[in-house]
Amino acid sequence: MKKELFIILISLGIAKFSDAQANFSLSGNISKEFEHSVVKLFSQDSTFSTLYDTVANGSFSFSGTLIQEFNCVYLSFSKGSSRITTGPFFLAARKMSLSLLCKDNEPCQIHYTNIPFVDEQAAYSKAITNIDDSLVQTYDLIFQVKKNLRKGFSIDSLDKKYNDLKTKRKLSVLKFLGSHKDSYYALFVFKDQVLDFASASDFEENDTPVLVEIYSGFSEVLKTTGLGIYISQQLAKRESLLLGKQFPDFSFHSETLLPYTLSEFKNKKYVLLCFWASWCKPCIKGLPTFSKLAAEYKDQELQIVYLSIDKEEEKWRRIVKETRPPGLQTCDIYPFVCSNKMLRNLLAIQAIPQYFLIDKTGKIIYHNRLSNDDEKYTILSNLLKQLLKPEQQQ
Repeated sequence: MKKELFIILISLGIAKFSDAQANFSLSGNISKEFEHSVVKLFSQDSTFSTLYDTVANGSFSFSGTLIQEFNCVYLSFSKGSSRITTGPFFLAARKMSLSLLCKDNEPCQIHYTNIPFVDEQAAYSKAITNIDDSLVQTYDLIFQVKKNLRKGFSIDSLDKKYNDLKTKRKLSVLKFLGSHKDSYYALFVFKDQVLDFASASDFEENDTPVLVEIYSGFSEVLKTTGLGIYISQQLAKRESLLLGKQFPDFSFHSETLLPYTLSEFKNKKYVLLCFWASWCKPCIKGLPTFSKLAAEYKDQELQIVYLSIDKEEEKWRRIVKETRPPGLQTCDIYPFVCSNKMLRNLLAIQAIPQYFLIDKTGKIIYHNRLSNDDEKYTILSNLLKQLLKPEQQQ
């Protein structure tokens, strides 16, 4: 596999990925039920432009240019009210083909020819599909029990089962990455299932050293690909937010458009930086605790900054007016964050709430997850008592 991948990468000229080398062609055939159907070749990656064709005599074809080394794509076939969509597969700069045999109410059987990473995809699917199915079933059961639609189940037992399944899934993904360090597809899984996945919060901040170690074992050829460079950058962002690190400086405007930088509090105040959003129930639940802390350390060397990741200013301003979080208020949208990119992307903030306590030197000395704090933020409260005197004790 290592030799095969190296040949593929060299043939694609990954180090110098030119337009001439990036041309691809994909042909295919499908069962007669989909004759004259509209075929769409598309990707969730914005670098790939959607292509269309029509099935004629059971065949279809596409050709184009790849901007990246490989693109993860899907095929959909539409005819009247009927529509089918394939699972993801990859395009490379070569001639490829596939054949689909589709029957009513059954998944299509697909035979791939010269399409990369088919074996690796099958291995990954085998590792996690049953776990994912169990997660969905358990989640649905928890929902039904909470709505009193199902009886005879313990919520605590179901929650434990669900969390155990999440842990099992995480370990399965890590095992796959560790055993496929010569595979570009493993890099794709790293990005898609660990860094960018909707439930990427399953891989928490404590996992960062493990992820860095796994990535370091990938071949140097893979690390020089666009995908490899992206993963390296994301891991560097995650490392920069570990305890003991200097929090990256950034600029922002408050809700009244007054300008601030994080560094202006250096050597003057501790900064409690709170990432939240209007739709985040745990964030809202924690507001009384942080309002209490703000009152206890009023006029002391503590600056609280609430940074919302809401995408709409109106929703953010409404929740600020309703809940009145303590401290400075800002939102990760223009014109409040002074950057061409959203701050949560620059810092790789995947999940909320996240709370950082930054000391006067700019170093991170507390993080709600890394510090293993509870829902009452006991560790944070005790740490502030050590650093500052509560207002009533003065």
